[in-house]
Amino acid sequence: SFVQACLCRAGYYQAGVVWNGCEQCSIGTYTSNPGEANCSSCPAGQYQNAAGASQCVACPRGTYGNETGRGDCDACPEGTSTYGLGYTSISACGCPEG
Repeated sequence: SFVQACLCRAGYYQAGVVWNGCEQCSIGTYTSNPGEANCSSCPAGQYQNAAGASQCVACPRGTYGNETGRGDCDACPEGTSTYGLGYTSISACGCPEG
């Protein structure tokens, strides 16, 4: 249908109340479904470093993200690491395995 054809795809949102085209979600935000009116911030422990994203990515091993809407994650202090993905606090950084 015409209405279906005018939905913004995932990673984009409708700019304005009246159809005014689609805008990319900015870095640190995403839309996962077509037709969303607003982008959502990536949750703590996740990030998105590209505009127009349909999902966020878990912070990799050795990093953490303690805020929402991040475009990157913070590195653990030198000589420490996290033991998995998606940590939200520097307290998750501990002695490396081995």
